[in-house]
Amino acid sequence: MAKLVIDLLKEQQKRYDELKVAYQNFPSMVHLETFAACNATCSFCVYPDIRRKGTRMSDDLIDKVIADLTAITKPFTFLPFKLSDPFMEPRLARVLKKVNFTLPLARIEIVTNGNLMTAEKLKEVAAIGNICKLVVSLNYCQADIYRRMMGLDFDRTLQRLDILHRMKIDGEIYFTVMLRRFGTYTSDDDRRFVHWAHSRYPAFKVELIWTNDWLGDRRVPRADSCVPNIPCPRWFDLSITATGEVAYCCMDGDAKYVKGNVNSQNAIDIYNQPELSWRRKTGMTRQDAGLPCNRCNYLQASLTSKVVHSAAASKQPAC
Repeated sequence: MAKLVIDLLKEQQKRYDELKVAYQNFPSMVHLETFAACNATCSFCVYPDIRRKGTRMSDDLIDKVIADLTAITKPFTFLPFKLSDPFMEPRLARVLKKVNFTLPLARIEIVTNGNLMTAEKLKEVAAIGNICKLVVSLNYCQADIYRRMMGLDFDRTLQRLDILHRMKIDGEIYFTVMLRRFGTYTSDDDRRFVHWAHSRYPAFKVELIWTNDWLGDRRVPRADSCVPNIPCPRWFDLSITATGEVAYCCMDGDAKYVKGNVNSQNAIDIYNQPELSWRRKTGMTRQDAGLPCNRCNYLQASLTSKVVHSAAASKQPAC
């Protein structure tokens, strides 16, 4: 475990160093939550407790934010959610078409629990350019655990995944599809999930990401809970909620630490506030950065392939 954490920290420092060179003046990633709604009640997510639940961003504000983002001159990742499920949003296709037309540098990534996907909705998404990835946060391959931990019907989700898999095999889906699990990289459950996912859905990729604690709002089964003594690559993100408030980062789920508000401020001006810009430039550690960074144990790095390949090659029991 110790070596794994060290490798994760090295990967996160490397990512920060790359972003520091290219994204001082523009965000590398933008979350835009247009409708704060999700049909799941995941035990590892703070959505059930957020204050803005059910808030719908106005069409005018959506258009205003997209117009703000036209100032970005480098490729960036655009995610049409924060703590919401994109397929809860009836305007999803319209928003993504607008983004695709107005922001040609945006690489669109969708993360969903998959339970609300239909063939019709998937065809609408597939008709939009610049979709780089669709991630299904599945997490479990046992129906009883899935229902208990996420509050959704497992069979229904599998039916949706079966549709998506057929469309991927038939060439109707051009972008990468990934099944995700929040895990620890070390447990038998992680390896079991990877083996099951590869066996049932060979056209999909599989990803394991470290479970984080949402700035202490959720208890997580992690051996390492220290605040990393390195800077954070999430300082190069913009995380816009449905109210228009810009949360500090992806881990600030309830927007308790607000950077600004796009109702009255330009999104890029919020990103380039002197304090935030100084933090990105200096490379100060999270432990020295003050709240909320000095209480955040967030870790995410691209070590998934090592675990995935190892698990896929082993004979793990099916779920």
